[in-house]
Amino acid sequence: MAVETNVASFIDRNEVNKSINRFVIDEVVACINQNEVSGSIKKFTRSNFHIWKFQMMIIFQSKELLDIVEGTKMIENAYDQRIWRKHDNDAMMLTINAIDKKAMASFFKCKTFAAMWQRLSIVHE
Repeated sequence: MAVETNVASFIDRNEVNKSINRFVIDEVVACINQNEVSGSIKKFTRSNFHIWKFQMMIIFQSKELLDIVEGTKMIENAYDQRIWRKHDNDAMMLTINAIDKKAMASFFKCKTFAAMWQRLSIVHE
């Protein structure tokens, strides 16, 4: 009986480890993809806003984040809130990776990506 319990416990731990490993691999792939995207365009430097914005809009569209950029995503329940927060963070990460350090200072008080994007547009368009 003790051997069966130990085997069952080992199998359960092994399944948990597999799940954790899958999660870690997914996160690493996501980070690599984000770096590939941001590495494929020239960083925003205040002098290239219109070209940079055009490229970022295509990236947001390809990542299905356009509703986050435009601030039109409807949140109806806690699950939607969690998904919205993840997408908002994804959009922020893509943008921060594509902006030079000097330009980042103007975003420190922005709590959402839509606020960041609006600030960028007002200042640089």
